[in-house]
Amino acid sequence: MDLEIKRIKDVFYLTGVLNNKTLSHLKSHFNYTIDLGPNIILNIAGIKKIDLAGMKGLEELYEQISCMNQRLCITGLKFNQLRNQGTSLLVA
Repeated sequence: MDLEIKRIKDVFYLTGVLNNKTLSHLKSHFNYTIDLGPNIILNIAGIKKIDLAGMKGLEELYEQISCMNQRLCITGLKFNQLRNQGTSLLVA
């Protein structure tokens, strides 16, 4: 399954799998859209699986956006589940 990124108003919705293979799509997408404003909202509720490379990619995106004096907000039920309940969504 691929990674799909849709923008609805000011929110970017990710759907599919975020892993080593799809990470380049995420990075290239935000290289073009990073200057949209001071706040970027990323909803990952539609992510079915994420691996360690995907998590690292989100961390790098956060650092990149922070260096540009912008804010990245990552939302979504599955992100909260991942953070609060361990690594149930992570795949090796």
